[in-house]
Amino acid sequence: MIANLLERGTLRIADVNGRNGILRFMTRFQGIELGECDAILSCLKMRHQGEEARCVLDDKGARTAAEQAGIKYVGFVGLLGELSSTGIMTGSGMEGVVAALRKSNFRIKDSLLDGITKGV
Repeated sequence: MIANLLERGTLRIADVNGRNGILRFMTRFQGIELGECDAILSCLKMRHQGEEARCVLDDKGARTAAEQAGIKYVGFVGLLGELSSTGIMTGSGMEGVVAALRKSNFRIKDSLLDGITKGV
């Protein structure tokens, strides 16, 4: 499913940023993890090149940093909702993701996962 989204251009994997750029960003926004810094920096670069981009961020500090940098973001659950509402991911694909989340250490209310599965 991910491969199909990548092929269609719906989803894009950004290049990893250089260590120095990430460290400078981490100094500016202390407490943000490496991966989130990298994601925000990638969105900044894409915006600079005239591309529209949003980060998938769940961490509160990372969301604050994204807002301060003028980057749009969506949480993982919000991303699933968007994929469902646009018809990109439906039925068994969504059920598979939700089942995997239930088995993982991802923290979310069961009622929200139920809503995602039902398309609510």
